[in-house]
Amino acid sequence: MIYDMEKEEYVVLEVNGIPAFATPEQEKMGLDFNNKKIKLIVDLIDKKTQKKDL
Repeated sequence: MIYDMEKEEYVVLEVNGIPAFATPEQEKMGLDFNNKKIKLIVDLIDKKTQKKDL
């Protein structure tokens, strides 16, 4: 996903059907980046959307 400065909106470049943000070794140690990264992306979209609505 990138931010298009001209259109002032986010553009999805690629969707991964099987995202893996942590290696299997990291997952075995209990590290899970999926939820954290998804939350950060959603928060960024929410912030940008709220600015447009104002």
